Amino acid sequence: MDSFFYNEQTGLYDVRVSPEIMPYLIDISKSFTTFDLGTAMLLRSKYTQKMYELCSQFCGDFRFCSQTEEDAGNIFKKRVLPIQMTDFRRIFNLDEIRDPRTKRIITPASYTSFKDIKTRILDVAQKELFELYGCYHSNLWFDYQEGAKKGRGGKASYSTTESEEKSLA
Repeated sequence: MDSFFYNEQTGLYDVRVSPEIMPYLIDISKSFTTFDLGTAMLLRSKYTQKMYELCSQFCGDFRFCSQTEEDAGNIFKKRVLPIQMTDFRRIFNLDEIRDPRTKRIITPASYTSFKDIKTRILDVAQKELFELYGCYHSNLWFDYQEGAKKGRGGKASYSTTESEEKSLA
């Protein structure tokens, strides 16, 4: 803010904003994810909190179905967000962290197999968010689908697909 003045006629303050930052303030809603703080405070797991934030980022983009689809029992189409496992690991901070100078491992990688990610992150977050959704304490919940398995073994090399649903009420 450059300056502000009290306007005696309106009883309000007039604020003058620097022209250098005005473009950022105009598009500020496009740069941030909004979510319900009350819901976020109820979440027990840090991974559920991160999943809630991720789902909130994409939740407003569902589409209503046509009349024929609605007659078949579908009310709206799911928003599907494909996430590669490398991106999922980065978003949830599951990769190892190394000291840039010494190259020593500061924090080892967490949940290196998809089975661990599924049981300790995805299933826990899904259950917790769905329970809150059922009690009307959350405005969203998510479902996920495993992508095609690449290679052998239990390493986290799957491509996951995640979707969320939002209440129509």
